[in-house]
Amino acid sequence: MYRLPRNYELNKEQQMGSFSGRIAIVTGAASGIGECVARTIHALGGTVFLADVNLSKVGVVASELKSRAYPVQLDVRDAHAWQQLFRHAFAIAGVPDILVNAAGVLLKSSIDELNFADWDLTRAVNLDGVLLGSFLFLEQERHRQGVIVNLASTSSMTGEAEWISYCVSKGALLAATRAMSGVAKAAHSRVVALCPGGTDTPMVRLFLENDDTASAEKAWLAPQPLRRFASPQEIADVVVFAASDEASWLNGSMIRVDGGKLA
Repeated sequence: MYRLPRNYELNKEQQMGSFSGRIAIVTGAASGIGECVARTIHALGGTVFLADVNLSKVGVVASELKSRAYPVQLDVRDAHAWQQLFRHAFAIAGVPDILVNAAGVLLKSSIDELNFADWDLTRAVNLDGVLLGSFLFLEQERHRQGVIVNLASTSSMTGEAEWISYCVSKGALLAATRAMSGVAKAAHSRVVALCPGGTDTPMVRLFLENDDTASAEKAWLAPQPLRRFASPQEIADVVVFAASDEASWLNGSMIRVDGGKLA
């Protein structure tokens, strides 16, 4: 279970208020970057709807956060489930003004061994789910300002042979972010994409454990100048900045957060 750094609690009085009155939906909030984003927005005063296909896990996170935190079961591929989520959020807190699309899957395959069932799942979660949620979000943001933050990946720019489904889905997500930005502007909203490099999340750890962990980690970190993974908090801090009023001039933008990997 992820824990916020101690300084978030120590500086709570100074930090509270930056997201006071804000209402956020965070997908993939059961673990990793999504969980960390939800915890951080909550610590800064926001109301958070923690959405994930695993209701029990987001329930645990929400129970730790207590007030202003609501767990919701969501399969991002399900349009009806998205509609229910927005209705639920509105009934409890009002119109959400932040949507963080952090849910994702990572399935290993190259073009010569591509399993199209895996491709369908990857596309449906990493791209279709984002489009479904973003459509509904922008539809209800016509008369107020909102922001969508999409979690893409540096893999969208590198074309990694063993991860073709993931690379293609995240590359399409970057294109979708740019394409949505004009519509978002008309709806008085913004859309931003974040491209993290390797991050120490349960999803990444699962792949490392399936291989020889030490050698797999060494291979992952070889092109990384800082020779380490990012922490979820390092990525979440940039997500939260992108969603904040301080980032009001970011729209259709891609923010690369990779420790210099692609510099």
